[in-house]
Amino acid sequence: MLAGIDLSASFEKPSSCAVWNKGVISLLAFNSNHEIAEWAKVNQPDFIGLDAPLSIPKGLNGKFGSRQCERELIKEGIPVLMTSLLAPLTFRAIHLVSLLSESGIRTIEVYPFSLRKRFNIVPGLKKTVEFGKIKSELLQIFPYTVNSDDIKEHHDIDALLALWMTKLVFDGKFRTTGDANEGLIYLPI
Repeated sequence: MLAGIDLSASFEKPSSCAVWNKGVISLLAFNSNHEIAEWAKVNQPDFIGLDAPLSIPKGLNGKFGSRQCERELIKEGIPVLMTSLLAPLTFRAIHLVSLLSESGIRTIEVYPFSLRKRFNIVPGLKKTVEFGKIKSELLQIFPYTVNSDDIKEHHDIDALLALWMTKLVFDGKFRTTGDANEGLIYLPI
């Protein structure tokens, strides 16, 4: 079993979770880190890919605005938001990883947009504006069967992309960017 989670920065909005279990895909929603941790404790997924920064920048010339992995993605032409702009999400993600590690659950940081860029899933469109187009393109190439009606918003798309990247990692078809001492992002080959 594998899972991909689009973690919400706000505790007022649910986090979308896509689960792969023997080829069957399901979409779930969780309202808190504790709900996610309890689900993982019961279900024991092999990996969870989180669409959220899992570490804090160590700094570049005295500045703590970004991590090496983010700077490397930008050099590759993959736009990202710097960790410094995502502080609430980052701290929530770090807390979640701590809870998951108590149950022996392995987590990795994934970036769904890298899959959209790699597989040309309309990377020029904004997910909040062009949800229908992105959903349609994703369903045409997504390697697993998923019920189209279950995909209700862009967070579900990001959870599916996070799951897909997690499956690629599980299958050994990945690369990383960043510094292992500061934080790695797992990307498609």
